[in-house]
Formats: sequence, C-alpha cells, structure tokens
Amino acid sequence: MKDIIIKSILSNIDYIVNFLNIDKNIFSDLKSKIPILSNYDNEFLNNVCEKLDKIILDKAYISLNETNIKYFRLKSIFTLFRNNNISEEYYYPLNINNSIIYPKLKSELGESNIDLEKLKSDLNDIDINNINSLINIIRNITSYIPYYSDGKLSYDISLYDYIKIKSAIISSLYSDKNDSNLYNLNDNEEYFALLSADISGIQRFIYTISSKGALKSLRARSFYLEIMLEHIVDEILEEFNLSRFNLLYTGGGHFYIIIPNLDSLSKIIKDIKDKINDWFIREFSIDLYIAMDFQKFSFNDLKNTKNIFKFLSQKLSNDKQRRYNTEQLKTILMPLENKSNFECSICHTSSKNTKERDNNLGYVCDICYNLYKAGKYLANEEDDILIVDNKNNLNSEAIVELPSIYQNNKKYLYFGEDFGGNAIRIYSKNDLKNKNVNLYIGNYNFKKEPSDLISFEELLENTNEININGIKRIGVLRCDVDNLGQAFISGFGEYSDIFRTSSLSRHLSLFFKYHINFICKSNVGFNNFNLYNNEIYFNKDKKIVIVYSGGDDVFLVGYWLDVINFSFDLREAFRKYTNNKLTFSAGIGFFHHKYPISKMAEQTGELEELAKENKYNNIEKDSISLFRLPNKFYKENNNKFDYCFNWEEFNRVTEKINKIFSLCYFDEEDNSEETKKDKIFFSISFMYRIKQLISSSDKINIARLAYALGRIKSTGSEKYEKNYNEFKNCIYNWIFDKNEIKYLNTALDLIIYLFRDDYQYKN
Repeated sequence: MKDIIIKSILSNIDYIVNFLNIDKNIFSDLKSKIPILSNYDNEFLNNVCEKLDKIILDKAYISLNETNIKYFRLKSIFTLFRNNNISEEYYYPLNINNSIIYPKLKSELGESNIDLEKLKSDLNDIDINNINSLINIIRNITSYIPYYSDGKLSYDISLYDYIKIKSAIISSLYSDKNDSNLYNLNDNEEYFALLSADISGIQRFIYTISSKGALKSLRARSFYLEIMLEHIVDEILEEFNLSRFNLLYTGGGHFYIIIPNLDSLSKIIKDIKDKINDWFIREFSIDLYIAMDFQKFSFNDLKNTKNIFKFLSQKLSNDKQRRYNTEQLKTILMPLENKSNFECSICHTSSKNTKERDNNLGYVCDICYNLYKAGKYLANEEDDILIVDNKNNLNSEAIVELPSIYQNNKKYLYFGEDFGGNAIRIYSKNDLKNKNVNLYIGNYNFKKEPSDLISFEELLENTNEININGIKRIGVLRCDVDNLGQAFISGFGEYSDIFRTSSLSRHLSLFFKYHINFICKSNVGFNNFNLYNNEIYFNKDKKIVIVYSGGDDVFLVGYWLDVINFSFDLREAFRKYTNNKLTFSAGIGFFHHKYPISKMAEQTGELEELAKENKYNNIEKDSISLFRLPNKFYKENNNKFDYCFNWEEFNRVTEKINKIFSLCYFDEEDNSEETKKDKIFFSISFMYRIKQLISSSDKINIARLAYALGRIKSTGSEKYEKNYNEFKNCIYNWIFDKNEIKYLNTALDLIIYLFRDDYQYKN
C-alpha cells in the first residue's frame, strides 16, 4: 500500500513541470525514486483515478491543451460557493509567500514568480520513506495548481486536493484488500465510511479555572485540548494504517476522517469511543465527552456529499443524547475517593486526589498543575510538540497524560526540551517544510520577553515600544462563522462533491489556524483598521493572546483597543479571503483584569449571540456587539441593544470619531498653541454631559444641550469659529436622528475610553 500511495502522490510530476513551465531535470532525481508497481496494482490505481476524474471533471471544467495550461490559474474555491451565476471570477496567485493568500481578479494577478531554487530545495528534501515529509512538500507545491487530466482543467479544485482525496480513497480500499473489491469496483457499493467526532464540554474545561495565573492556564488548557484532538486523530489513523491524507478536517473539537468500511467497523468505533470516554470520566468526570459515529458511502456518493454530512450530523446529535454505557454510569455515580479531602482549586473536581502546590494555588490535581506549569513552555512558537509513551527520566512538571485507544498503553504530551529520543510522534507548528506532522496553530501571543507568556496584568502595562492610553481594560473577543453547518451541507449546491468540501475545510482551517497569526502582526495586505485614525494610538504588533482559534471560531484576549482594531482587520481579511461569501459575528467585552475569566467568556459569548441576532438592511448576523451586556430593563422590554452593529454600519461610528478628532482636542495639558487656538476643547466631563442629554428626546434636554454648546468660549481665531460652527452643526444634526444618536453615543464612549484616567486600575 505504501508504494501505491507514493506512486499516487507523485504520478502527476510531468503535469507540474508543464504547468510551472520549468526545467524537467528538476524532477529527474525524484522520478527515479517512484516505486514500480505490478501490472495488477497499476490497473487498480488507474481504475480509481478514472472514477475520481469523472467526479472532479464532470462539471465546472475548462477544455485546454498542454500548450496553454501554464497561462491558467486556479479559481477561488468560493467562486461557485453560494453563487452559481458567476459575475466576477477570482484566481489564486502562484507567487506564494509567507502571508495571507487572497484570491484576486484576473487583471490584478500580475506576473507569477516561481522561486526555482526554493522548489529544488523542497524537492531535494523529500524523503520517500517519510509520508509526512511527502505530504508537506507536495502541499506546498500543488495547493494553487489546478487539476488537469485528458484535456480538461478543473475549474476550482487544486491538484493537492485531488491528490489528497485520491490517496485517501486508495488507502481505504487497499487496507481492506481482496480481489473482488479491489479490481472490480462498483460505483454504488459502500466501500468507505466518513468518521466524525465532536468533543463536548470544551468551553467549561477551558474557562473553569482560578484567577491565579489565569491567562497561562487558559492558553495551556486550550492548547492541550487542541493537541489532544490531533493525537486522537493520529491514533485512529494508525489503527487503520492510514495517513494524514485521510483527514478531511480537524479543529474546534471536531474531526472528519475517510476510513474503510470494514465488516467490524461498528465494534471498532464503539471500542475507540468507549476507551476515550472512560479516560475522560477518570480524569475529568463528565466535563468532557466525545461523540463519535460514521456514515458509509460509495463512489457515487462522492459526487454530492450533502447527505453524508447531514446524516452524520444527526448521528452525532443522537449520540450526545445518550452518552454513557452502564459501566461508565456506575463509575460516574460512584466516583473515586479523594484522599486529600480537597477539591482542585483550578478545575473544581472533587473526585481526584489533589496536592497542596506552590504559587499560592492551593490544592490542585496533577493535570491542572502540570498544565499551569506548562504555560511557560508555550511561549516559544518554534518548539516542536512531543507525544511520548514513557515518562521515565522526563521532567514531571512538563508532562500531561493523554487518552489512548490502546489498552494499558499510556500516552503523554511533553512540553520539555530534552526528551531523550523518547517521542513516538512529533508535531511541528506552522512549519510547512518540516518532516514531522505539520499542525497549523493560531499561537500568536504578545510577550515582553522571547520566552515569556504574558499575563492579564502585563497586557495592560506600558512597554518600551507601546504606551498604553486610556482605560485599563482587558478586551475579550469571541467570534465564529455564520451558518457554517449549512454552508458545508448545501453551500455548493449541485457542485457539492467531496473535493470542494475538502478544499473548503482546508481553506477555513488555514485562515483561522495559520493566517490569523499574520493578522495579529498587522500583516494583512491592506490598510489596517485604526479606530482613531492616529498612529499614536495604533500598535502594529497587537497586545493580544490567542486562547484558541479553531476551524471556524476565535477566542482571544488583549488590550481593549488592540482587540477592536484586530477584530476589524480579521473581518476584512476574511471577507477578501472568501470573496465576501462567508461572514462571521463577534462579541467584544471589556473587563477589569481581576474579573473571573469564566465570567469574561460567558458574557462575551452572550454579546456574540446578540450579534448573531442582529439584522441591518435585511442582512442577518454579520455583526459585532460591544462593551457590555444590556441591562435588565432592556431584556425585560425587548429593546434593541444599542451597542450592536453590522460591520459596515460601524463605519458611521468611526466617521463621527474622525470628525470629532478633526475639530476638537481633549487634553488640557496639550502644549500646542495652534491646537488650543484653532480647536474646541472637548473635555471628558462635557462628553458625559452630552451623553446624558441625548439619552432622552425631551425638548428641555435639547435646550440644555444648546445652552451647554453656547457656553463654549471662543479663542477669537477665524479657524476656531469655523471649527466651532461645524462642531455645533454636527451635534445638532446627529441628535435629531435616532440612528445617528446611537452612533454618536458609541463614538463618545470610545473617545472617553481613550482619554479616561482609570483610577480603579491604579488602586
């Protein structure tokens, strides 16, 4: 099977040479390494390729000959998504670099520059005997090359996605090898199964932590769950003797894997699920649970995957309704005795033995303590991730147990540097050339020192590069993609085959797990969002920490202004990345750094839900909610939340901020004579006064507002008089429009936050 997979992966070399228009000698050494198959196995391979060609090239293709292939570019996977009447077609550039890859109009593509030296280096690095090396490098080379066969060039499916699905199908067939089903394939026979899992309780597991060292514990627990899911995936792949080509998607506690439809498949999957849940119960009681099931499918089902995902989703929902078997229920109802008589001060589990720890943590269980200590090992973005099966002679404070699908065979996540060659699996982070399994991970964290994982308090401190302005508040962002489940099931309509589903999953994972790191550094390929349009109040490297960023959702914390600026950059990047075909909604809450993290997460989640309920100009969702939850009066009277905006609508707020900044100054100690001479002094107390007066439509308040504006003293400057009249007219125009009052109120809040002294923080 290994030889067949290698041949399958490398069988398109001649086409790659023609498409990239490069010297054939570059591939000569690699071609010599391709295994020579028997006639029987070649027949099998060709048979599978023919069947997949019929699926991928049945619709949405272009007829080309080999001479003009090199002038074509891969169209965006979102070209056919939710729009079969194509008005504008977007293409991916070939000159790939270390940044976000946006699809562009054909007129914007420009020249494609292939780095031949890098290409040679990548090819020379391929280790035929290392499937992970082969996967990584082939992905780098072929992800933006359209698939071509027999005069037909795929409309929007890359050569990489074809190779991936082809290898997954071949390995699934070959692992259940017998002459009857391997060489006489029936289009309607269910040779395959799509295995899916969903871990419940992730948010409770991450957020239920003590305030001591909260951010380090938060990041470590999130990272631990992320690696746990990858580890479970790889254990299952090893069980079926499959490669990572069979993994369609992983992230956010979910995964999808193509596996062979064996006669004993139901028992195998049940055993795997039970072993993982047995371990969850032992370590975390009922806080975590994995639902797992599969859906059989045939070659014909690959033509439209809508029903596969629909039925599988229903099975997982049913699984969650009846979670545990009889033995597991007995264990839950009769927990192990806690000899220490103290519950864990971090996870609050009372059934596990705890020990009194240092750092004023109190009594803490082993896993929570090791995750707390592991925070310092997460700061280095380049460190590999190690899975070991023997913890002897390893740093006990840098090792955390993982579930295993093999009886009495424990596995551990190790955070240390020296593992003595003890690793059974090594993951690399965001390293596309590494010979290990590469994981895309959103792991950006602002840090004062190279080996430091910053704390909430430190996020609000001044640094040598960044002078924090205004209110000292932690900003918390939670967002996820709108209607993603529906998008996967029916987003491509009649074009919803396995290739486009796989490609969509890959692109979304790439954005939220990899490209998000560039956005945190303001490397977005367009003008960054700047709330106050002033470089003094703009940080290029955002003071934020990504807690988790999965396949479709994000949770991060940071200095409030950086979180706002980042969120609008993220939205714009996502809009460009998906050709404006997908949206997401977000909540941003502001909190004191000592506020319980579980409450931060809960309340920001409620803000996110308010955003998802928003409707503006007949556009549902695609919105952002800010600041704080509505008070009891709003909830009881079903009033619309005043701090919820469609992303485009928020431009009305920034317009007012920019106008006020152009006409006013806010600091009495401003030493600029020109500023004091020509601009209006707009004090914080005056802003509060205006907010109070515009909160009611009472005519007497309008009169009071006119009186307050009239008392502003003139400097006598001609430019001042012009600015004053414009300022006064703007205020009057805004307050006589209910919508404009909403935008003005929010603009004033954001200006107050920038200039307000935070006495509560100082105390």
